[in-house]
Amino acid sequence: MNKAEVEVIKTEAEMVVRENCSRLIKTLSEFGYAGAQCDAFVQIASSHLLGGSLDLWLEVHGGDTDTLARFVCARIEAKKKRDATEKRRKSH
Repeated sequence: MNKAEVEVIKTEAEMVVRENCSRLIKTLSEFGYAGAQCDAFVQIASSHLLGGSLDLWLEVHGGDTDTLARFVCARIEAKKKRDATEKRRKSH
């Protein structure tokens, strides 16, 4: 694949993810979830999305758990760094 083809695929994948997240947000509003209900819905939906994405990765990449583990750990570290940066920004 060339760079242009990869960009098209990337754009399509991002659109699918955005549409799914938009649908989840719309569901929160439609069902009137708030407070603990909202938290529970988001946690359950997020865990299913995460599980599905991990399963998809493993299916497509032939069970490559090492790369998946590195990817997940990198995401966690990036989140910790963003949180720490935000905490420092708010404390100043």
